[in-house]
This record gives sequence, C-alpha cells and structure tokens, in this order.
Amino acid sequence: MAGRGRPRGISDDAVRGGWWLARASGDAARARLEWSRSGLVEIPVGIHFDVVRLLSPQLGRAAIEDLQASGLPPGPVMLDHARRHCYWLVAIEPGREWGIPEGELLSRRPGGRGPQTIPMPAVGVGRVGDREWLVGPDGSGLLTRRRDLAIAIRRTRSALRPAGAPAP
Repeated sequence: MAGRGRPRGISDDAVRGGWWLARASGDAARARLEWSRSGLVEIPVGIHFDVVRLLSPQLGRAAIEDLQASGLPPGPVMLDHARRHCYWLVAIEPGREWGIPEGELLSRRPGGRGPQTIPMPAVGVGRVGDREWLVGPDGSGLLTRRRDLAIAIRRTRSALRPAGAPAP
C-alpha cells in the first residue's frame, strides 16, 4: 500500500495503525494535522479502548515479552520516558476491575464528564518528545485483554523484584 506523502520507512501496518488511532481520536483529519504539527494528539480513553498505566517501564517491557512467549500478540503499548510509565491500550471490559498494584486503569470518567485523554504520538515515526510506541497499533483493532496483561505482570514481577524485596 503505497501512500502519498508517507515518510520513508513507515510500514503498511504503521499507516493502518495511524488511521485506526486517528479515528479513535474522534476527528481523524484534525488528528493527522496535529501529528504533522506537534507530533502528539490527545486521544480519549474509554470510548474505543481503556488504558492501563503501568508505573514501571521494565515491567511493561517484560509483560510484552511474556505475552509474545505465550503466543499472545500484545496490543498497542506506549512508553513515556519522562514519567517512566507504560500505557497499554486494553479492551473495554465493563464490570471488570483492575487489581494489580503496579498499575492503574484509566477509563471513561464517571458522572458524564468529558473523556479523559492521553497524548499519543503518530504511529511508526519513533520517539516524539518523551513518548514512543513500544508496540504500535497495526490497524487491526487488536487490544490486549486486561486479564492477559494481569497474568503476564504476575508472571514477570518476581523476576524483576530485587533479591530480598517483599512481594506486593
């Protein structure tokens, strides 16, 4: 799929992933324009996906590897270098709680207030400011299930815990 104006080195999956993420913004044309200007676009959470914010990039990377080793492709994962958080785009699962202390579930705000947003870079362009995709959206709509992410975190956390540190 050749794209007009596509920067060199951008894969077809990145192009499809960019369109998917732009549509998730609620205004695809505005999102693509903002990416070209500032590199980041505020994407609402709780409409097309929820987000799990992990407080450890090491745990986030280990969970990616664990899912891949288990034969489960991870959905999109973004790293914020400045805050040292990983943001996992996860499937919306009403009624399911997030019980992992190393992370927080970000979803639709209660009470009808506007949706929470997270600044996200364009797909396939590398690091933009402090943010980059560790696993970019591929356009398929693939999202990690919260349960699968929680299991991967539980399996990998002990390997990352310093010797002698108590279990959470």
